[in-house]
Amino acid sequence: MEGVGFCVLKNVPGFDEDDLKKSVLAFYNDISLESKKCMLLKHFNKENKNKYRGFFGLVDNDPSHKFYYDLSRPLSDFSEAERDSCVLYEDAPWL
Repeated sequence: MEGVGFCVLKNVPGFDEDDLKKSVLAFYNDISLESKKCMLLKHFNKENKNKYRGFFGLVDNDPSHKFYYDLSRPLSDFSEAERDSCVLYEDAPWL
């Protein structure tokens, strides 16, 4: 899995979690419900094709209280032969 990973930042000077939360909520609240519906995972909107990549909002009884936009490398990064083995990769619905 070269080139794929995660980054965790800690102790960032001036970081204000409340300010970040306000900004994130403003961003999500400014996206229309119709736009969100088009980006929902198939599990949440059966009309959509995307199974793994896209948007889902707050889930009842989930203690994380998170909105999600999940995306991965676009399928165009892979050759036609490689795409068959990349079952968890799919283009995000807004690409």
